Amino acid sequence: MISSRTASRLRAGALCVAMLIVAAYAYFGVKYQNPNWVFSPPNVLRHEGRTYHPSNFAPMDAPPAKRGYNYTQIKTLHPFGQPILGLGGASLQMNLYLEWHGKYEAYGILGGP
Repeated sequence: MISSRTASRLRAGALCVAMLIVAAYAYFGVKYQNPNWVFSPPNVLRHEGRTYHPSNFAPMDAPPAKRGYNYTQIKTLHPFGQPILGLGGASLQMNLYLEWHGKYEAYGILGGP
């Protein structure tokens, strides 16, 4: 049998864990400007001081091929580790591609197409 002191410690520990989970969910919701960030891609990506907005195009099966450049992983979207791809040889990234559930979501510096 669990003593009342142990039970109250377990309740306090469970409450602390629940508060940490809620705080983490709220943090990433604010960071990605999307309260539903677990189920949908973020409304904004930030990379090297620039803000990238989602494109209006449908998600792609693969990033488009550009002559002379290869798409490489330049960043990781936390907390689940989705890769963010950019052109490997470019000094300024105009477009980024976020791998989201097997598709690639396009993001651009200027937003829409």
